[in-house]
Amino acid sequence: MGNGGDQGPAGVDELEIVGWGRTADVYALPGEGAWVLRRYRNGDDATREARLMTRLARQGYPVPAVLRAEGSDLVMERLAGPSLLDALLAGTYEPEPAGELVAELLARLHALPGTPPSHLGTRT
Repeated sequence: MGNGGDQGPAGVDELEIVGWGRTADVYALPGEGAWVLRRYRNGDDATREARLMTRLARQGYPVPAVLRAEGSDLVMERLAGPSLLDALLAGTYEPEPAGELVAELLARLHALPGTPPSHLGTRT
């Protein structure tokens, strides 16, 4: 895995891009399709996020499994299926159950033991 502009051994230009967001690109890794590489475009450190995801998984929260994180690269389980937004836009998921699902996931997340992630701050 590389860091920042370093493409890593295979180079991401040889990988299929399967998603992107505000800060990172997601690439399918070669093999049986079980893993993806998410690389932060600005070189941010992915290890903190990997630790959080691992902790959430240990507590039974539904997150992709983390294989490894190094520098701006996070290798994690590839999930199958459309995003919730895509399912809503396609009409295969209705807004009310989607809202209930999001509310249930947020309630479960906030009910987990331990301290909140530091980026959420603390209430006074």
